[in-house]
Parts: sequence; structure tokens; C-alpha cells
Amino acid sequence: MNSQATSDDRRKAFQEGQKLLYDTFKHVTTMSTGSLVLLATLLRFVFGHNPTYVELIPWIFGTFAGAAATSVVVMVLFGHSLLKNSNPGSCFEIGAFVAVVMAAVFFFCGISLLAVFSVMNFLNS
Repeated sequence: MNSQATSDDRRKAFQEGQKLLYDTFKHVTTMSTGSLVLLATLLRFVFGHNPTYVELIPWIFGTFAGAAATSVVVMVLFGHSLLKNSNPGSCFEIGAFVAVVMAAVFFFCGISLLAVFSVMNFLNS
């Protein structure tokens, strides 16, 4: 009976961790889409018709779109896992891990590129 209680406690802790990660990726999705709006605002109102380093713009859009898309995949995987009451170590973890890493890489690359683009354009204006 004690091992059963420990197993249930472990499953509940795992599910709580998944819920926290789900919330984290909701925020990543929100920040990614907000960064796209920020970039559009900078391009239209701050840098005007003559921004420099325009070759970074598609990369910035792509990385933030990738971060938002992979974050949605993470949320779907976590939601499915919670719905199916998965245990730690289930096969979904490999896909979720890959999606988490991809979302983080996309987001941090997007933030870095946006920062470089903004600083270089502010310095040139």
C-alpha cells in the first residue's frame, strides 16, 4: 500500500510539473506573438522606410513564428498527456522534449536577432 501511495504521489507531482510547463509555453507563445507586433511597430513607426539590416527581418519573423508553433505543439502534447493520465517515462516525453528544446532555441534566437536588429538600427538612425 505504501508503494501505491508513492506511485500516486509521483504521478500527481509529474502532472503538476506538466501543468507548470504548459503555462510556461502559453507565456512563450504570447511573448513570441507580441515580439512580432513589436517588430512590425518598430519597422513602421521608428525605423521608417529605410531600415538597415533588412536581411534579418525574415529570420526574426521565422524564429518567433517557429517558437509560437512549437510552443503550441508542446501545449498539445502536455494537454494530451494530462488527459490520458500518462506516467513519467511515457513515450510522449521524447516528442515533448524535442518540441521544448526547439521552442526555446527559436525563442532565444528570435530575441537575440530582434535585439541586434533594433540596436543596429538605433545606432544608424
